[in-house]
Amino acid sequence: TRYSGYPEKPIKGRREVLGSLALSKTAMATSGDYRHWRERDGSVFSHTMDPYLGAPLASDLASVSVLCASCMYADAWATALMVLGVERGTQVATARGLSAIFVVREGEELREVMVGF
Repeated sequence: TRYSGYPEKPIKGRREVLGSLALSKTAMATSGDYRHWRERDGSVFSHTMDPYLGAPLASDLASVSVLCASCMYADAWATALMVLGVERGTQVATARGLSAIFVVREGEELREVMVGF
């Protein structure tokens, strides 16, 4: 059975499709900073914590989608790669043989970095 996966554009307050993927015997999960966040004194804080700093994650990486045989592993890897950031995250994804889509904010633009496709 084939299904379509739809990663979202990481835009706060809007739901818009970034693209679609045909999936077969594969799960996809996404971690990002655009769904659960808080704003305080003009600063935006992610719900994902940076374990190195003990504070909310702050980076230009907006989201990471991971494809795995198990949705549980895809979800865990998406969060882990989000915390690692685009540079280190792509290295780890490549070393682990993962398929992942990193979406990076560059000003008003979004840039996709794909690994394992």
